[in-house]
Amino acid sequence: MAYELLYKVYDSLMSHVPYDRFINVVKEYADKNAVLLDLACGTGKVLVPLVEEGYLIDGLDLSEEMLMVTRDKLQTKHLSSSLHLGRMEELKVNSYYQLVYCFLDSINYLTNIIDIDNTFQGVFDALVQDGYFLFDVPDQNYIKKMFSNYCFVDEMEDSLYIWQTNTQKHNQILTVYHQLTFFLPKTNYLYEKKQEFHTQVIFPLNIYIELLQQNGFEIVNIIDDFLLDGSKRKLIVSKKCRS
Repeated sequence: MAYELLYKVYDSLMSHVPYDRFINVVKEYADKNAVLLDLACGTGKVLVPLVEEGYLIDGLDLSEEMLMVTRDKLQTKHLSSSLHLGRMEELKVNSYYQLVYCFLDSINYLTNIIDIDNTFQGVFDALVQDGYFLFDVPDQNYIKKMFSNYCFVDEMEDSLYIWQTNTQKHNQILTVYHQLTFFLPKTNYLYEKKQEFHTQVIFPLNIYIELLQQNGFEIVNIIDDFLLDGSKRKLIVSKKCRS
């Protein structure tokens, strides 16, 4: 999976997202003196505003390009944050963070049970006792309805991109396939076609709950329809309850 092109249009694709809701739920469970970790921080749409308010946050993402965008945003605002290149399922930190969050379908880039389990284990180890882990899970039926045979076309300053998606459901597991096609300028009015492919998997909610509990978390809250837009997205608030 590559992000060599998606980072260019990510903020545009996600411009409809009410990021303030995600930011506010973090603030509800995190004190100002807490140290936080943004798993799959992307272009910093949650991280940067929180740092701006004085929170201490580290960011982790598997895309150097996404981290580059976040660094630029921080530098523009004369802010600092420790950003790390890596995979969430390989997280190795011991009892350091008071809260870890993973938002906006990022957990769905974990496409098998083993990777989800490894991620939850890593988050558990990274949290202090009674630390919180927050992440969101989209509703399968909503995603299937919205992204089966979906196509979106948009122009950038001097280029064009096409975002196509499709879905496949098997044994209560929904897979979402994304294909992004870019037409990028070269020379003499010629354009170069480049493509990028992404796969996300949405497991039933009870699978995430069971894996959390098996890894020592207790469920504090499950917020239904978190974005209040009919998408039925659920935000899970869990707490490290055993050492």
